[in-house]
This record gives sequence, C-alpha cells and structure tokens, in this order.
Amino acid sequence: MSTSLRDLKARVDALPTPGFDADLLFRQAESRMRRRQTAAWVAVGVVVALIGFGAATLRGWTDHSAPPAKQGHHTHVLPTSQVRHVTFGGGYWPTTTIHYGDRTVDLPQELSVRPTETGVVHMDVTDDGVAFTIARITGAGRGVWFTDGVTTNRIGRIRGYLGIRNDAAVVSGTAGSRVAWIEASRRTAGELVVYDTHADREVTLLRLPPACGVTRWTGCALDAFVGDNHVYFVVSDALHRHADVLMRLDVSTGTFERVTTGELAADRAGAPRGLIVGESPETGVVSDGYGTVFAVKGDRLVPMREHLSATDPNNSPSRAFDTGTDKQLWFRPPTGSVSTEYTAFEWLDDDRLVLMNAANTFHTNGEILVCQISTGRCDVVVAATPNAHDDSRPPPGVVPHLGLPG
Repeated sequence: MSTSLRDLKARVDALPTPGFDADLLFRQAESRMRRRQTAAWVAVGVVVALIGFGAATLRGWTDHSAPPAKQGHHTHVLPTSQVRHVTFGGGYWPTTTIHYGDRTVDLPQELSVRPTETGVVHMDVTDDGVAFTIARITGAGRGVWFTDGVTTNRIGRIRGYLGIRNDAAVVSGTAGSRVAWIEASRRTAGELVVYDTHADREVTLLRLPPACGVTRWTGCALDAFVGDNHVYFVVSDALHRHADVLMRLDVSTGTFERVTTGELAADRAGAPRGLIVGESPETGVVSDGYGTVFAVKGDRLVPMREHLSATDPNNSPSRAFDTGTDKQLWFRPPTGSVSTEYTAFEWLDDDRLVLMNAANTFHTNGEILVCQISTGRCDVVVAATPNAHDDSRPPPGVVPHLGLPG
C-alpha cells in the first residue's frame, strides 16, 4: 500500500510532543552526584583506615630507646602568640612585692603580718600571670598563689617550710598557661596537681606512684614541665641507697612512666623556647634555658657550658642554639651595660630571652636585659643599681624559675 507525502506528514504531526521537565533532570543529576560523592568518601575512608592500621602496626615495632637530643622536628609546639611580661621580685629578701610588666603587686595583707618571716621564695611565669610560693610554716600563706597583676588568689596548698627547699615547689612550661606542684598527703605518697591559670581550674589531680613514699627517706621532686602535657619528676632516696629515677606524667592520659634523661632532652629539643649549649644542636646539652650563664667577652655575650658563674674555674665558653629554629645565639651586650655576666631566667616569646646580672645570687646589681635571638640585640629594661648596698634603691630580688641565693 502506498502512502503519500501529505499523509506521512499528517501522521507525524499527530504524534504527541515530548515533555521537557527541568526539575526532574536536576534531581536526577543531584542524585547521581551524591552517589559519586558517597563512593568517593567511602574510598577515602578505606584508605585512611588502611593507613591508620599500618601506622599502628609500625608503632608496635617502634624502638623505645632514648632518642637523640635533636630530632629535627617539633613535637610540642604550642600557640606562642601570647607575649609574657618581664617579672622579678622587688628589693632584698624577704621579697614582698612582685613586678609583673609595668604592674607592681604587693603580697596580700594576710601574708604580711610578720614581714621579717614572710617573702616570695619561688616564682613561675605563665602566659596569664605569676604563680608563686612564700616562706611560711603555718597560717593562710602556706600554699601556691597566683597573680595576674590585678588580683591575687591562692590556687593550691603545699605543706612544709618552702624557704629551705632547694627543689622547685612549682614548675611551668616555657609557653602556655599550666603549672604543676605536689601536694603532700598523710595517706598516700602525695598528689600531683596540674593547674590551668587561664581557665582557673585544676586539669589533673593524681596520686603519685607508691615509690615516692616507700620509706620516710624516699620522695619525689618536680623537675620540668615540657609543652602543656608532660610533667617530669624525680624519685630519690635521701640516703642514696638507690639511684634517682626520672618519671613522666602524660597529662592527657593521666599515666606515669619511667623515662630516661635522653627522652627528657628530646622532649625539650622538640619544643620552642629552649637552649642547646654545646658545639652543635646534635651534641649539645638541652634545657629550658633557665640558669644558662652568659659572660661578656669583648662585644659578645658568650654562653658558658656548665651553668656556673662566669668566674668559676669549672666553667668554659661554648655555643648556644635555639631549639625552635636551631639558630646560634649571637647576643651583644648593650651600650652602657656595666655587668660582666648574666643569667637567663625567662622567655617572653619564641624570639626573646630575659637575662639578669648574676640572677638570684647575693652579688647581683639587678641589671636586666631582654635579648632577641633573630637580631642578637639586647636592651636594658632594668638598670643596674649603682651601689648594691644602697637601701634607697635595692636591686631586684627573686626572679622566676631559679632557686633562692645560697
């Protein structure tokens, strides 16, 4: 049967026109996209899981021997934008005022009933203020106090006469807001407290290992606070029947473990605000820098190897490197300075270290410098006292992080 062109056109025109639903097409496209994204995330999850499994397996075979002092990376880098303030105690001991930046803080009235028996014996600076202890046997003053330059409050208790202790009753890190101390206990070997001075609260309160109180001659003393998570302390025997044991508290997990001095050195080398004294970052002695002596040699401040007086025959000139950058320190004494040696006692930030003439010794003239690692420049922030025995202008007394004179 033949069909004319006119009939064929009429049949084509009679066919229904295909509809165009844009919303339907977008919904279908979105559905396909979601399915592809889901498949991609599943694939990523599988890869991450495999990597995590592999890492966990490798950790199981990690060598836990003491690592080298300098590992070339930083494991405890804290936010270090917070600038600290130059801090020192005013006048001869007993020190009853604290200079914190441009503020002067007097001890609370209840601590000054008998001023001849009351004074600051130790200070630790945090990003938020100063934790300090005073020499009192009984009464309201016994304990750990904190000031931000405006208010002063007690944040903890420590038994005993702190004025005769040669170990640090309180420790803090070179950056951050945390401090730690040991509270005595009649029922246990003592309790280790970690306190956040920014949040104004205890972070951790843990019983010390039983080894800290096996006999009346054994005990534990704080040694260092590295980063915001590792507190180091030493288990010692006053009769020297056993070698000292170095322990570490991991604040995040609340666990104690025995460690080596090499592990402490590696921890410090992996944190900002520390010094390595020696011929190189790989072979030098790592510390937080507190107590490092710098002797004036011509136009340089030369670090001394043994953290002793510059005139001590057992001391010797050396080099010092910053743990944050591995940069060698090239400090220059400022024009007009009158001192022959300085002792480092505080970090203001990652780049600035505070030094004082013969800090916490009986022959200091009180001159304080702020030295910048990146430029080598040192500036006088507290001038030397012309006459150390001039009562009208006594030199600064106690400085943070160091023991009392003698």
